[in-house]
Amino acid sequence: MRGRVLSIFLATPVSILSLEVEVTNAYLHGKTRVLIDYANMNGPYLGIVVPNLYEMNPLLQHPSYKANKFVIEFQGRKFRFGTIGNRKAILVITGLGVINAGITMQLVLALFDVNTVVHYGIAMNANSSLSIGDVTIVRYWAYTGLWNW
Repeated sequence: MRGRVLSIFLATPVSILSLEVEVTNAYLHGKTRVLIDYANMNGPYLGIVVPNLYEMNPLLQHPSYKANKFVIEFQGRKFRFGTIGNRKAILVITGLGVINAGITMQLVLALFDVNTVVHYGIAMNANSSLSIGDVTIVRYWAYTGLWNW
């Protein structure tokens, strides 16, 4: 697959980040290549990247999400396929932390025909006036790691 430019939206209860990334498909062969090619014949998809199952379960159980039985397991990640409303979607769990999110995001972009990616989770914030579900646009960003508080 030739390179393409995608708009990516990283959304948490406290931030939205929009950027463009040039993507080229990874070189694969065998059963995995066949499954990915099959999936991409039905694209493009909305990519949904979530840190853990706790945060993905509300989406999996929501009536607007319709799962299909097609799943691809690759590099320790399970790529679930379905629809949200009338949009085809790929859902994947990243694991905690920026490094896991980056690796998973790269896999989604390199392997699949996606035109939008949404990353969401229960990020923390330092502004007590914000509530769950609020969306803000960040002015400053700090990575504090996976500290135990």
